[in-house]
Amino acid sequence: YSHDLPRAAALIVGSGGYNLPVGVPHPIATSRPDFEVYLMGLMDKARHKLEEARGKGRARAGGATGNRSMQAKGTAEESSANLKQAGDKAKDAGDDVKDAFKSD
Repeated sequence: YSHDLPRAAALIVGSGGYNLPVGVPHPIATSRPDFEVYLMGLMDKARHKLEEARGKGRARAGGATGNRSMQAKGTAEESSANLKQAGDKAKDAGDDVKDAFKSD
């Protein structure tokens, strides 16, 4: 019964400032799984941006010191992060298309 957990939590916690009749689930508790997916997507995007910046820094440091190995690793890391960011954008575009065809 884990899929009923948000609804059960809403009924136990109460309306939280909303004037809801008894038995009506809290609107925030029922949308929690979607929020978690959204939050995970944001964390992935932030992680990929950080990886890109780290790769740029490593490549520049390698170039400044003449360390070609470090420069190559930084360039590879930056390229990998850019590819992941392209995947994030494609996933967002797919979600937008899916949402456009959703009927509420």
